[in-house]
Amino acid sequence: MHTVAFLLTYAVAYFGLVAGIWLFRLNRRTEAAPTPTPLLRAPGEALRRKLERFDDTLLLWMGLGGLGPLAGTLALLTLAAHWQEPWQTWGLITGGALFLVGLVAGGATLTRLLRRRRDYYLGYFGERATAEGLAPLAREGFWLFHNVPLPNGGEIDHVVVGPAGLFAVETKTRRKKQRLARVRWDGRVLQFPWGPEIFGLTQVEDHCDDLAAWALRVTGRAVPVAPILVLPGWEVDDAGLGRLRVGAPDTVASLIRTTPRALHPETVAQLADALDRQCRDVEF
Repeated sequence: MHTVAFLLTYAVAYFGLVAGIWLFRLNRRTEAAPTPTPLLRAPGEALRRKLERFDDTLLLWMGLGGLGPLAGTLALLTLAAHWQEPWQTWGLITGGALFLVGLVAGGATLTRLLRRRRDYYLGYFGERATAEGLAPLAREGFWLFHNVPLPNGGEIDHVVVGPAGLFAVETKTRRKKQRLARVRWDGRVLQFPWGPEIFGLTQVEDHCDDLAAWALRVTGRAVPVAPILVLPGWEVDDAGLGRLRVGAPDTVASLIRTTPRALHPETVAQLADALDRQCRDVEF
C-alpha cells in the first residue's frame, strides 16, 4: 500500500515537473526583445516555427504518454486495495490491462509525432542547403529573401531578385536510399529512379504566378518571374525544356546567374524594398 502511494506521488510530482518546464517554455516568449525591430525571415523559418511548436507538444505528450498510464493504473490499484474479493482481483487485472493499453497508445502517438518532426527537420535542412547555394548571388547584385509569405497564404521558400529578373525558388527534399542518386527533368515530369513524378512542380508554378501578381501590384508593371525547383541531395539532369528549371543547391546559383538581364535597377530596388517589408516579421 505504501509502495503504491509512493509511486503515485512520484508520478504526479514528475508530471508536475514536466508541465512546469512546458509552461516555462511558453512564458519565456514574453520576455523583452533584444532588438527594437523584427528580423528578416531566415531559411526554413516556417518549418523552424513548426518545430518549435512541435517540441512544446512533444514535451507534453512525453509526460502524458509516459506517466498518464502509470498514474491511472496506480490510482486504480490504490482503490482496489480496499475492495473485497473477487473485485480486488478484477481491479488488479483491469489496472494491468489499462496500463498496457495506455502504454501502447502513448508509444504509438510518440512514434507518430517523432516521425512527423523528422519530416519537418528534413525539409528545414533542405531549405538551409538551398539558401547556402544561393548565398554567392548576394555579392553579384542580387537580393535574397527566404520563406516569403504570400498574400493569399503559404510561403515561397526563396525569392531572388536582381538584374536577371525575379525568381521563385522552391525546395523539395526527398529521402533516398543511396548517397548519390540522379533525377532527370524532361520538361514534363521528374524521372526518379523509381519512376516519373510531378513532385513539387505544380506548387512552384503556382507560387511563380502568385509572385508575378504580387510584383505587378508593387511596381504597377509586369515583371518576369522564373520558377526554379531545387532537390537537395540529388544530381539533377535538366533538359532545359519549358520555363521551369530544376537543379541542386550547388547548381541553383548558376541557373540564375546565366539568365539574361531583364530588370532595371530601379525595379530591382523597388521589389527588394517591398520584399524586405514582407519578410521582416520575426519576433523574439
